[in-house]
Amino acid sequence: MQHSFTKNVIIHFVFFFFCFQFCDFPSGNLPDGSILGCLFRMQQLHSSSADDVYRIYSQHSTHLNEEIVYFSESCEYKSGGHSVDFGDILILRNYLLFTTARDCSVLLTFREVDPGEALKIPPEHVIRSKENTFVFNIGLTDLDPKPLNRIHKHQRRAIEGFRTSQ
Repeated sequence: MQHSFTKNVIIHFVFFFFCFQFCDFPSGNLPDGSILGCLFRMQQLHSSSADDVYRIYSQHSTHLNEEIVYFSESCEYKSGGHSVDFGDILILRNYLLFTTARDCSVLLTFREVDPGEALKIPPEHVIRSKENTFVFNIGLTDLDPKPLNRIHKHQRRAIEGFRTSQ
């Protein structure tokens, strides 16, 4: 097996799959339904400042939980005389989804197979060259929803980073 050839095929595949005519990274145009496109859209959900996110979290953290933040519908949430505007819940939700997308890993796996074996595999998962045939899979790991208290942890880390940089 020629490892340099295999490496070149994989590099070519990654470039083709993620960067071909469908992708325009600077403008954010990624193929509909692509893994990178979904992650990119999740990362774009968060548009509030870190100070706003932490202020909202500090105001309402004793009255909210992950279920409310992730699953509440578009209405005001009330708990024991305390109300939380849905806009504030949405800011927290978008921040947590953003941190989930930012923290996950994209895994690409490749395996060389006999050309006959590749016929049993969906063609969109097969890479063919003159000499080799590969199957590949793309997966995500660490896509666990972030807990609400992660906001406090991120705020502490930002403050510590600011202090050490001075």
